Amino acid sequence: MKNLIFLSFIALFVSGCSAPYEAHCDAITNFSAGFQCRQDAKAQHEREVNQRNYSAQCTGYGFKQGTNEFANCMMQMDANKRNQDALAQQQLRQLAKDLQPQFIQPVCPSVLNARPGQYPGCN
Repeated sequence: MKNLIFLSFIALFVSGCSAPYEAHCDAITNFSAGFQCRQDAKAQHEREVNQRNYSAQCTGYGFKQGTNEFANCMMQMDANKRNQDALAQQQLRQLAKDLQPQFIQPVCPSVLNARPGQYPGCN
């Protein structure tokens, strides 16, 4: 019985190494091709999940599938998601830019004939 529980635990642990939608990528032995396969599979999975969520929301608003109103609702949901993603990316880039001076110190060349102010931040 203990062996069965142990084997079940091992099987569960090993199967958790990749998401179900990435299973077809496990056969790829080339690292970068396998990585790209997993990235593509994840993106496709996220698109499918988003579509199901949009469909449920639009149906919840009372729109019937197959109508122009439903299609417009789906397009609006997708546009809102894209705008949110773009804003989040912009905020991350700004945060990285704001934090950069705190962590990256200027490299000061040891130049004997440097003009004053030629290398800002160096004494």
